[in-house]
Amino acid sequence: MQTDIKILRGVTIYCQKNGCGQPATHLFRSGKGPICAYCERHAEEESSRIGLPLPMDKAKVLHAGW
Repeated sequence: MQTDIKILRGVTIYCQKNGCGQPATHLFRSGKGPICAYCERHAEEESSRIGLPLPMDKAKVLHAGW
């Protein structure tokens, strides 16, 4: 199953990991599953866990729909 990671900028969404509550910086989605928002720390942990690097390219910034 493919997992997509997008950079989140300028939108106020909060990290969903264990009630963290920090502003989210990345969105994760596996296949057609739910979208999860994570702060920088939790995004790094999740990307390490699934073995994918976090995107740093501005082309990967979320501007519109998935």
